[in-house]
Amino acid sequence: MELPIKVQGVMYSKDNKLEYLIIKRCEADGGFWQGVTGTLEEGESLKDCLIREIKEELGITDIINISELKQTLQWAKKSGFMITEYVYAVELKRDSKIILSEEHDDYKWCSFTEAYDMLGKDNNKNTLKIINEELNNE
Repeated sequence: MELPIKVQGVMYSKDNKLEYLIIKRCEADGGFWQGVTGTLEEGESLKDCLIREIKEELGITDIINISELKQTLQWAKKSGFMITEYVYAVELKRDSKIILSEEHDDYKWCSFTEAYDMLGKDNNKNTLKIINEELNNE
């Protein structure tokens, strides 16, 4: 049975300027832009789940930093099943080689404004905004 716990990673790089990496789900999975997300597996810590999902969805294992927990969200699936989602900021190298999973068909490094406009879900937009404000105030 799938656990009702998910993680979300807001991927960013500060190599030249602050940019965000967003990925597009394939049309069969909704065709919307988002960050890295995934479901916690039994016995896994939240950060271990996020590291696994980054490897599975982006093919990246060289992570610069994973923040402390930034936000906790609760939302209901269409079935009414409640999900708790834990959000982290994840710093990557801008030149990391990206190999998308079959769940995704495109990716893009972009500015806050472009990422915000492209993200498909309001909770992803709100999370990006919170993390962007924090990163710009460091």
